[in-house]
Amino acid sequence: MAMIFEFEINFRYNLQSPLFEINETGTDAYEIVMPPCDYEVHIRDIRFYDEQGAKLLPWLLPDLLNGFLRGGFSEEDKNKLVDAAKGHAEKQALDLINNIQSEVQKSAQSTLESISHAFGAQEVDFKFAAQHAMAVEVAVSDRLAASA
Repeated sequence: MAMIFEFEINFRYNLQSPLFEINETGTDAYEIVMPPCDYEVHIRDIRFYDEQGAKLLPWLLPDLLNGFLRGGFSEEDKNKLVDAAKGHAEKQALDLINNIQSEVQKSAQSTLESISHAFGAQEVDFKFAAQHAMAVEVAVSDRLAASA
């Protein structure tokens, strides 16, 4: 049996941070110094895949899972399962965050360039902090937490 879970990662730049700066570098030219990117990771869904029966099993459906686990599925077992999923999601999320960081920066740059040009800036340069996500905390959706 395999566990399949989907998670969502939200990338945010806090433009109210004291680390966010806009510096004039010339006539209608600016340098924008971006604060570090904040990440929020949420597990949205967890499903089980029964490799022998080749089908997806609903999340924590007691009568099916009790058949697999024979002795029942205690509250402690459910919590351990969710904790294990969170640990795996944290590792996967870190890998994904580190792999797509340049795309996140390009998206932020494109948005802020459009806004800057609307205010009359002709040239806009960006500085992004060299950063890699070191730790991510995964939140479990209310629906999943209630199931566990």
